[in-house]
Amino acid sequence: MSSDGKRLLSALVYGGDLKTYADLHLEEHYFKGSELSLYSLIYNHVASFGKLPHPDTIKETDGFEDALVDVKEPPEFYMQAVETRFMYSQLKEAVIQAQELLKDELPQDAYVVLAERISNLSKVKKRKHLFDFRDAAEKIFSMYKMEKADTGDYLVKFGWPTLDNMTGGIRPGDMVSFVGRPAAGKTFQLLYSAHRNWNESNHVPLFVSMEMTATIIQQRLAAMHTSKPLANLLKGMLSTSALDKMMAGLSAMKGKERPFWLIDGNLTVNVDDIVMAARQLQPTAIYVDGAYLLRHPNPKVSKWDRMSDNAEMLKQLVATDLGIPVICSYQFNRDSKKKKKEDKAGVEDIYGSDSIGQLSTVVLGLFEEESIETMHRRRIEVIKGRNGETGSFCIRWNFNQMDFSEWVEEDDDLLFIQ
Repeated sequence: MSSDGKRLLSALVYGGDLKTYADLHLEEHYFKGSELSLYSLIYNHVASFGKLPHPDTIKETDGFEDALVDVKEPPEFYMQAVETRFMYSQLKEAVIQAQELLKDELPQDAYVVLAERISNLSKVKKRKHLFDFRDAAEKIFSMYKMEKADTGDYLVKFGWPTLDNMTGGIRPGDMVSFVGRPAAGKTFQLLYSAHRNWNESNHVPLFVSMEMTATIIQQRLAAMHTSKPLANLLKGMLSTSALDKMMAGLSAMKGKERPFWLIDGNLTVNVDDIVMAARQLQPTAIYVDGAYLLRHPNPKVSKWDRMSDNAEMLKQLVATDLGIPVICSYQFNRDSKKKKKEDKAGVEDIYGSDSIGQLSTVVLGLFEEESIETMHRRRIEVIKGRNGETGSFCIRWNFNQMDFSEWVEEDDDLLFIQ
């Protein structure tokens, strides 16, 4: 009969998901007997190559031909069994030691044994949030290898090279906030980033819309995916050829390996709903458009407490605990419009709560007023960066081809031709 440890390690190898492996924070003391050698083989492979070994690689390694076992559940299921087994063995061992000390009438020593063991178990249970820097070398090296070997499956990108290079992309534990006044284009930018990650990097987005119906979001995504004018789609004015090409492009999506999930929030979704959906759908990134409209478990709390609590729950329960980055859109308050052009709004001007800017790893501001130039491009300001970075870059604002990619200098020649 196969052990819980082998089932856990086998589920990780067969799943091949490096993010899940990293999120579980496995340590050597969880395993015993022949499990230890299999764990070491997997750990060393990740540390050396930045990816989980292929099942065939393990089966072809001397001494590991039968190391992997058949599994039916995800790694998290077996992790619970391994944790329970570890806790049971640790407590049983401590109780036996304490009983022996009590027989010798040494209650103080028995107390110390039990207290130390419970303290150690508490640290293990909090391993996702508690770290000893002395153990950092192996973790830093393996994470470096993961980044170096990244092919798009691990790191979520914004989709704009300047921003990705500046921030290093979007990582597990991150909360990113797009902030702008109403109708500033926040939804299109979240959709662009989500669609690019899904279409080009094989990620699984979960897009939660608190203001628009799923139908409207799908129409925008359909136009973006097929590079057809959104206005013509909404007004039923696509040419026969354009409609045929759009439908062919949308039909081809059935062949995509991974899903693109949409939730119609309709002003009723709360963070607990998002957590439940995330556990069921296993997205690699969650986008919350209109996060300031999320509901609160307690309907009696004030608007300001609701926004603050929801931001904290998104950061803690989703980004940190589940290891799924969260990208949200918020609004600037009215006073931000009164600021002079050279004194742009900052994190303190986010409508609803100071905690939004404080909790966000990256804050992006959308400021530009309508002009002949901004009909074709928009500027995004990096208000807060991961490591203090600031700056700005421009994106295309082309609704004829639904192109919101980064604007480059060569595009200036096209500004008045489009």
